[in-house]
Amino acid sequence: MRWLERIVWFRAHLAMLQETRDARQDWTELEGNPMPGWAAYELEGMHKLVNEERVKEGLEPVTLRQVRQVEAMAQGQCDYSHKFALYCAELAVGAEKTGAIQP
Repeated sequence: MRWLERIVWFRAHLAMLQETRDARQDWTELEGNPMPGWAAYELEGMHKLVNEERVKEGLEPVTLRQVRQVEAMAQGQCDYSHKFALYCAELAVGAEKTGAIQP
């Protein structure tokens, strides 16, 4: 998959996850952290997608913590969804090796 296609693919999948936000207004915990159910659902969904792509790339899986780190980097950005998808695409091809994302 070409780089731009990968980013678009992750963005499309994130958009599908985001479509269910209204139905996931309950609060839950993810790794001991309270958060809205929709946020946990999106993080878990993107974590799964990143690791599915990493398997195809012959890479070891990343942790949910690493996906939470890239999601936190996207928070507050006017293009949050694009940034989160971009950072997940980077994780999918091994960008955590740069040292910017801790295991």
